Amino acid sequence: MENQRKQKPQLNYLQEFNFEKTPILAGIVTTRELIALRPIVENLGLDWSYQLKKLKMDDAGDQLWSYAKVLSADNKPREMVCMAPFEFQNWLYEITPSDNMNIHVWSSYKKGLVLFIMDMLKTSLDEVLRLRGIETEFTLLKKDVIEYMSTDNEGKDASKLAKEKFKEAGSIKKRILDRMNNINPDQLLLL
Repeated sequence: MENQRKQKPQLNYLQEFNFEKTPILAGIVTTRELIALRPIVENLGLDWSYQLKKLKMDDAGDQLWSYAKVLSADNKPREMVCMAPFEFQNWLYEITPSDNMNIHVWSSYKKGLVLFIMDMLKTSLDEVLRLRGIETEFTLLKKDVIEYMSTDNEGKDASKLAKEKFKEAGSIKKRILDRMNNINPDQLLLL
């Protein structure tokens, strides 16, 4: 999950968010929002395998969850059990408190987790759309520059001048390296 935080937002993958100092995985997957259950269950101090069995045994619950991809620490996609926000909120309220459960975190989640996640996902979606717009503009600009450099006389001249400057810079670099190689180590002490 550490690598997940460093990556830019992506559609169809879960992302890590922090709510009340606990990690949460959520994302926009196949045109709907999903929240990963395992991190929530673990943050609450509950046993994940027991909760998963309970969820899979429930006939109605079987239709309420689905799988979504998350990039693991080794950067490989992994499947996680998730719920849509509405179903997740209902599931959260149906949890029976136990002795080993973190009641404070559970209370915080019930009060505002779904709204927080929806806000974060909208922000992430806006960022994805912004980055895609920039990528599209860059691609178009790059295409225009290449076309200009190869077809217009002024562009051809600019391209030729750039190549000459590049050669000149290489020549200057070579002279500097040659001079550095010819310096006597005793001379360095005098500098």
